[in-house]
Parts: sequence; C-alpha cells; structure tokens
Amino acid sequence: MDQLRRRLTEHARVVAEARTHEFVDHALAARLHAKIDAVLDRWDSLDAGKRALVAETIDYLVDTDDEEHDLRSPIGFVDDAERVDDMLRAVAPDLLTWPG
Repeated sequence: MDQLRRRLTEHARVVAEARTHEFVDHALAARLHAKIDAVLDRWDSLDAGKRALVAETIDYLVDTDDEEHDLRSPIGFVDDAERVDDMLRAVAPDLLTWPG
C-alpha cells in the first residue's frame, strides 16, 4: 500500500507541475486522489480481489497518456474518473459521492 501512496504522490506532483496547461482539470484530479486515499485508508479490510482492483485503478490514473491524455485533453481526467467510479462501486460505494 505504501508504494501505491507514493505513486499517487508522484502523480499529484506531475499534475501540479502542469498548472500552466490550460486543459488540466486540477479540481477533478484532486477529488480522484481524495477518493483513492480514502479507499487506501481501508486497505486492511479489503480482500485480495478488491486490493487488486484498487491497484489497477491507481495504475490507470497515474498513467497520464491513457485513453485521453490527462495533461493535453480538455476531458483528460474523465476516463480516469470513470475508472475510479467503477472501482468505488465494487470496493467502497459510500465514497462515490464523497467529496462532492
């Protein structure tokens, strides 16, 4: 889990450094990170399958050049949000609407 948190921290740094890119949705990226952080807080209560799903979702989020490039597309984090929401439905549905 520590490695997953480090990957998220590094991703947050990359997103923050892209503050001059007009397309980066910093608010959405922050919400996605907050939701994943909340899931990682529950790591010890997750079974192996749910842990794998969380790790796969983090892998997708931190890959900035995925379906829609996160730093070069106006909808760059939309696909990431869909992945995070899919993971939350399976792992922690109470976090779907948190934090906003």
